[in-house]
Order: sequence, then structure tokens, then C-alpha cells
Amino acid sequence: MCPSSLLPMLPDRLRPHPGGLPRIFTLKQIKMMSLGIRFGSLSEACLAVLLLPILRRMALLRIVGIQFEASVRYHMWIANGMLFFSLLHGATIMAVWCQKSSLLEEITKWQRVGCVYLAGAIALVTGIIIWITALPPIRRKYFQFFYAAHNLYLVFILFFLLHAGDRHFYLVFSGVLLFALDKALRLIQSRRAICLLSARLLPCKAVELTLKKPPTLKYTPTSILFMKIPCISKFQWHPFSIISSSDVDHEQFSIIVKSQGKWTNSLYEMIEFMANNVSDDARSIPVSVEGPYGPANFSYNRFDRLMLIAAGSGIAPFISILQDAFGRDRILNPFPTRVLLIYIVKKSHDLSMLTPISTLLLDQTPPITQNLQLKLKIYVTQEQKSRLSARELINLMTQSKPFILKPIPSGDIMPVPEGLMWNFTITILASAVFLISILCLTRAFIHEGKKPYKDKTPSWVSDLLLICSLAITTTIIIMATIISGWLPSPDNYSKFSRKNRNRNTAIEANFPAAQAMQQEHEISFGSRPILTDVLSEEPVDSEETKVGVFACGPGSLQASVASFCKNYSKGAMLRKDGRKHGCLFVYHSINFTL
Repeated sequence: MCPSSLLPMLPDRLRPHPGGLPRIFTLKQIKMMSLGIRFGSLSEACLAVLLLPILRRMALLRIVGIQFEASVRYHMWIANGMLFFSLLHGATIMAVWCQKSSLLEEITKWQRVGCVYLAGAIALVTGIIIWITALPPIRRKYFQFFYAAHNLYLVFILFFLLHAGDRHFYLVFSGVLLFALDKALRLIQSRRAICLLSARLLPCKAVELTLKKPPTLKYTPTSILFMKIPCISKFQWHPFSIISSSDVDHEQFSIIVKSQGKWTNSLYEMIEFMANNVSDDARSIPVSVEGPYGPANFSYNRFDRLMLIAAGSGIAPFISILQDAFGRDRILNPFPTRVLLIYIVKKSHDLSMLTPISTLLLDQTPPITQNLQLKLKIYVTQEQKSRLSARELINLMTQSKPFILKPIPSGDIMPVPEGLMWNFTITILASAVFLISILCLTRAFIHEGKKPYKDKTPSWVSDLLLICSLAITTTIIIMATIISGWLPSPDNYSKFSRKNRNRNTAIEANFPAAQAMQQEHEISFGSRPILTDVLSEEPVDSEETKVGVFACGPGSLQASVASFCKNYSKGAMLRKDGRKHGCLFVYHSINFTL
């Protein structure tokens, strides 16, 4: 028999119930059951924070400067931990049932009160399916399948609620509520069709898209945008790095899409067909967007110098940094004073990715560049030689011109996402609405009192009331957001544009053309950069210089750059002339999406 002193170690469902026969467990089985319950608690802890890293509009990690692409990795790690503990939880409990020869009976039983074992089994199988389809080989080759399988999270959360009960569900409820609000706000923004202004085909089989935006929409460099093109896929959303600066381009922004998969190949072929089609009627593409999403603050101007190291498509976020740096008022923002861009490509035609900043690289004549030097070092790894200089090669590869797309009749301007204060207000409002809803529904439908066990309200009733409360909360938040969008806002667009035109005119008057700051770019073939040699050729300042080193590319590149910054900071490296570098290297890893 089960010793009475060990009964508290068992979960409620496994204890003897009034009017029922006591269950027979050995001491070893009780300990295994207790261990399995602890594994389940660890799985619950992982589920409580599982959804937080993938929030976009309600992003918490963005406040501390963690980019969305990096936060997705946290989501993957937490998901692996949750599934691991869930498997241990299920395997341990089922091992005890196997010892008692009651596995089939227990796992197929739908309990009226307490934990529902069948619901737990369904949730576990659903989690395994989601995890398998998210493995990199499957995700990259069968993205549609991965995307569809990931939507089974609704099934997983529902059956977790039925299995664990409403009391356990409240432990993970905060993450579920924030995810529901995030999903609702994103749905409201993406329901509009956005105007595509122009497109440009690049020789490296990439396309640059330009979209219209309101002048008041601000974003930081390295921000990303999620885009859906219904004529290619009605369900697929893909993230892309924004390559423009909101301080320079006030009414439009651009992204680059590199042709690397089925979806991007379809987009490239569609744009190519439109470029060759003389009919204007065919030149229109309706798109939906979410974002932009980026770090709350990207203060690259706190460094004296910048060293930007990019490989292939990793140049995209650096284009936005350069656009922003060269578009700033150099009187108010004097730093950085020097930018070294190291760009590693496989073939010379990949240099067409530099098309959006070709004017900066070839002319460097904008007035505001007087106090900012830009030098480019190119490394073409899979070609041996070229008769052209770096400047001639860049000029040759960046000759493509954009063509205008016809606006769609129902096209709309991109809505401005709400700020952090609005998100905070919405969260407080949602919490209050949910609390009121669950209290009212519970009072109306559940009357427990002192009832015998067999007459108690079934557990699924409480679960259903919780789901209804969550649905009511989400609906009210959606209505409040839509209504707030209908309210008239101050019309400062014209004032904003006039203010910036006056600002740019004043800058042009104060700064003459900066031909003296033009740097001669370098190109090397058949080799990769050796950072110590590259830096040894840089000028030395008498005082300590704070250098921001940003790397974007494969993991091997980022690892080597991080190692370089760690080993050669604060004058640990000697130049070729024997002098020490007075540089403090601060490393930053940047993720990119194309």
C-alpha cells in the first residue's frame, strides 16, 4: 500500500479520492512520480517565457538592445529545453504506468476532474511535431510545411490547458496574453495594402524595393521589416533589413531582397518580368508589411571611429548605418570621424549590393561629409584578378536604374506603429479586462460550495471560461486599437517636411563640398582580410581612440572578429612601424535578414 506519510508527494489526481479505492504504489514508484511532476514543472517554467523572445510589437528584449533575430535564438533554446523536460515528464509517468500494467487505460482516459492525461499526450505529440518541422534542414527546404506546423502552437496551448488545468495555466498566462496582444496589433497593421513605389534589379540577382511611409515614422539603423506578398504566398511573412535612414528619406524607405530561395526567386522573376513588360497595368504589386522592428537605441555615434566588416548579404544593415551617418548634421553629431568598411564577396558582381550607397562611395560630395571620412576595402575571394580599379568596378556594377511601379488602386500609406507608452497602456487595459471577465464568468457559471467529489464542476468548464475571457480581452483590445486609429491626428506632415527641407538647406549653406575627404578605395582578389594587417595600416591618434567594430556575416566571420577585438584592444598590437595602437575595440554582432 502507499504509505500515508508519502501521499503529499503525489499529485492530486494520483491520491485516493473520497468514495474511491486507494491506488497501490511502491515507494520507488512514488519517487518516480514525484520526479516526473518536477520535470513537468520545469517544462512549465520554460513555457512561461517561451513566447516572450518572439514578440514583435510588444517586444521586451528590444528595450535592452537585443535584436529580433538574436531573440529568436533564445526562443529556440527555450523550446528545446521545454520539449526535453516534457519528454522526461511523460516518459517518467508512463514508465510507472507500464510497471502497473495500466498504460493504455490511463493514457486514453479523459478525467472529469483534475489532470487529463490524454490531453497531455496530445500536447506532447503536437510539441514534437512542431520541433521536428523546425529543424534547420526541414525549415529551409520546406518552409511552407514549417510555417503550417508552427501554427499548431494553438493546439499545444489548448491541450496544455486541458492537461494541467487553469491553476497551472496562470503560471504561463502572462506570456500567452502578451503574445495574443502582439498578434492582434500586428494583424491590425498588416491588414492594409501598401504602395510599392519602385524596384531595381541588381546584377547579383537581388532586387531593391522602395515603399512609401509617413514622414513621422522613425526607426533606428539595422531595423528590419516583415513583408508578405499575397500574389506569391498569402501566408508567408519574410523579414528584410531596411537599408535607408529615416533621418534622410522622410517619405520612403528601401529594402534589398537577395534571391536565395523559392519565395525570393519568385519575387525576382516577377520584378524581372515587370521590368521587361511595357504595359503599365502589369507594374503593380500589393504588399503587406509589419514593423519596422529594431533596437530602441543604436548609438553608433558614441564611437570615434567605426569599423564595419560585412560578408555577402551582410552588407544590408551597414548600408542603413552609412546612410544615417552621412545624413546627420555634423555640427550636432561630430562623431564618428572615420569609417572603414571591409566588404568580403565571392564574385565581383556581388558588389552591386553597394548600389544604394554608390554615390557616397564614388563621389563623397554631400556637404555634410566634411568631417567624416569613408574608406572601402573589398576582398573578392573567388576571383583572381581584374584590370579595373576598385572605383571603376563599383561604378560598373552599380549602374542599374530603378523603374517606377504603378500604385494599386486600394493602396495605402504604411501606418505608424504605436510607441512603448501605448503598448504599456494596452497591456494594463488587457489585464484589467481579463480579470473582470474571468471573475464575472466564474461567478455566473461555477457554484462549487460543499459538493461531493462526483458532483463537482468538470475541469473543462473552468478551462473554457478562461479561453472565453482571453477571447473577450483580445476582441476589446482590437476594437480599441482600431477606434484609436480612426481618431484624427495632428496634421504635421507638411510642417515636418518643411522643417527638414529648411534644415538640409541650412546644412548645404554652411558646408562646402568635401572633395578633400575623398578616400581611395582598395580591392584584393583571391584572399580574405587579415584584420591585424588591415588595422596596422590605419592612422594612429595620440589619445586613446574608441573604435566600434561591427560584424555581419557567417558565424565564422563574427567569431574571428570577436577574437580579434578581445586580443588586440588597448594597444596590445604593434603596427608595422613598431608603434602601439591606442585603440579600444568594442565588438558588436549584427544579424541581417535578406
